[in-house]
This record gives sequence, C-alpha cells and structure tokens, in this order.
Amino acid sequence: MTAVTNATLSGLSVLLAATAGGSPTLQLQDSTIAPDATVLGLATGGGIATLAVAGRLSNMGTVTLGNAATANGAGGYAINLGNGANGQAGLFYNGGTINLVGASPLIAAVGALRAGVQNDGLVEIWNPSGGAQNVLLRAPLSGTGQVVLEKSAALELAAAVAAGQRIKFHSAAGGNATLTLDKAGTFGGTIQGFVATDKIVLPGASVTDVAYTATGAHAGKLTLSDHGTQVASLAFEGDYAKSDFTVSAAGDSTAITVATAQPAGHRNAGQQALGVRMGRVGKQRRDRGALDHFAGGPTLEHSTGRLVRGV
Repeated sequence: MTAVTNATLSGLSVLLAATAGGSPTLQLQDSTIAPDATVLGLATGGGIATLAVAGRLSNMGTVTLGNAATANGAGGYAINLGNGANGQAGLFYNGGTINLVGASPLIAAVGALRAGVQNDGLVEIWNPSGGAQNVLLRAPLSGTGQVVLEKSAALELAAAVAAGQRIKFHSAAGGNATLTLDKAGTFGGTIQGFVATDKIVLPGASVTDVAYTATGAHAGKLTLSDHGTQVASLAFEGDYAKSDFTVSAAGDSTAITVATAQPAGHRNAGQQALGVRMGRVGKQRRDRGALDHFAGGPTLEHSTGRLVRGV
C-alpha cells in the first residue's frame, strides 16, 4: 500500500494498475486531488485497484475507477472509506468528476464508520463497451451534485441519500438502467430522466398504495405506502402522472417502471470529457516516465508536502 498524508496531488496522473499478480492500494489521508490531476485505477486480468480514503479526501480533478468487485464486496473495494490508521471515518468530497467504468466498482465504508461521499460534482457510471455496469455504494451520499447512469448502468444505494443530490437516468445513451434503493425511506434526492426502458427497485418493500402529486413545474413526488404506512416518497423531475407509473411486486422487492418514451439526445458532456481524459492517460501509459505507477505492494510513501510532477 502507498500512503499519502496532508498532500495536494497537482499536475500529475496516478495509475493504479491491478493485475493477477498485484492489487495496489493508494491511501490518501486529509489530502486533495487538484483540478489538473487524475487518478486512474483499472483491473486488467485480475486484482483490485483501491483508492482508500482516510480523514477527508477532496477531489477537484478526475478519478476513474473500474474493478471486478462482487455484489457483496468479497471482491474488494474500488473506494474504501474509513481506512485511516486510527480507524477514523473517511469522507470523500467530490467537487470534480468521478468515473466508474467498465466493471463493478464498490464504494464502501469499514465497519460502522460511515462519513460517506459528499458529491457536489459529477459521478458517472458507464461502460465503454456498452455492456452492463454495476456500482454499489454502501455509505451515505450527500451534496448537491449529480450521479449519471448511462446505458445498462446499475446503481445500488445501500444507505441514506440527502436532499440536493440528483440521480439522472441518461436515457439518450440507450437506457436500460436500474436504480436500487435499499433504504428507500431515507432517499431524499431527485430522480431525473426516468423513462420506459429504466427501472427502480425497492428491495424488501411491500406497496399497496400509490399516489403522485405535482410539486411544481415539471416536478412531482411519487408516494408509496403499505396499508397506510409510508414506504418511500420519491421526487421526480419531469412531466408525469400517476397513470404513467407501474408499481409491481418482483419477488421480495417492488419494481417501479414508467410509460414514457425515450427522448432523443446524445452522449453527455461529462462522458465526452472523460473520453479525452482517458485518451490522454492511455498515451501516458506508453511513457511510464510521465506517470506515478503503483503496480501493487509498497512502492513509495509521501508523508507531507505538495506532490508536483508535470505530465
């Protein structure tokens, strides 16, 4: 593991290259990823690339992670919150861009320490190949940013989501995305772009009554109850009516779909920018001298100071 404390990563690209022979971990404690810095963690042929957060990590740049974690976390973490030497909770503040791509990243907290993720920027879930992409967030999500689900993306939120957070189904990218709310009663965010090819799942929930109320221009709230007891109250952005929604049992869960046609559109600006950034990092991988390369196991340790390296 490589540990960095009280530092600003500026003007550099950090590559965490997980292979069958190594699972690298970069621990950033009370540190900042500057707007001109990137962290790229990808699994190629096995292994897990992990970004461990101790204390507070502020991302103002670009973090791209893709891993092969299993649904229950047995495969490891892509982002591990609460990994400090003193066991303190890890807060991951995002004011930049987090890209979760190509496999099944897991964002989780250790034990009961769940400071969580404060997203005031962009989190994008997508697979460059167009295949399925599954992300599990086990820690609370707060902030006023946006989480975008691209084609075939699946996001499971296992903890509370604060008001101000926006979850967007990017239907123009192809739809077929799924949002799973393990604790639907604590979901305070706003759902955007929800169309007929998408689905919302409430595990373990029983719903007997459905109501939809307009809360403003192009906005409304879907209230789900079980024999008079409220199960969830979900805020939607868009033009919907109660008759648009289908709420049905799916095993021991409840599934929500909507009869709304998929709108026309194009790949969003966040993903376009990611394509440029990933191309830039790919070029640098051919020149290892331009990268801080962590291939697994202890490689170097920075305790304090400002890390500066041109790329």
